[in-house]
Amino acid sequence: MTSSINWNVDNTEGFVPIGTHSLYLRAAGPVRSTGIPAMVGITGLGDSSVSWIAVLRSVSSFARGYIYNRAGLRNSELPLNFTSEAKNFVNMAKELRALLDIVCIELPYVLVMHSFAGPPGREFLHLYPKDVAGILFLGCLTEESYKIRQKTSKGHARLV
Repeated sequence: MTSSINWNVDNTEGFVPIGTHSLYLRAAGPVRSTGIPAMVGITGLGDSSVSWIAVLRSVSSFARGYIYNRAGLRNSELPLNFTSEAKNFVNMAKELRALLDIVCIELPYVLVMHSFAGPPGREFLHLYPKDVAGILFLGCLTEESYKIRQKTSKGHARLV
């Protein structure tokens, strides 16, 4: 399956079917030369691509950039027959890879991750190490972050 939009040329946005559901993707920036990395932005837990528009605008002045909404965020769909067990970091990384393959984004990638996106981004790096030219963590959580939480006086969890 491939996308009918040429995601490598124009500043564009839209939905990309990846099998069981569609993900929202936004692209901007100059046409890439062979071997020049594309920036792939992965938003935090409750964020969507809307909160990264300024980042994409800035990056697109010198590089091709892509931001997307993970399944269930904003206007991206959840997979058919979704279960919470299926929404793990490995599956999130595989979902991103499927998206990049379908829209024919050539290697390599520079992953830019914020907050909750750290663990799925690291899984992407682990699964596809030769595809990643660089990685940037912006205040990311780790897989251990939830193990070191303490309850506040109001019962809310906070990292220590």
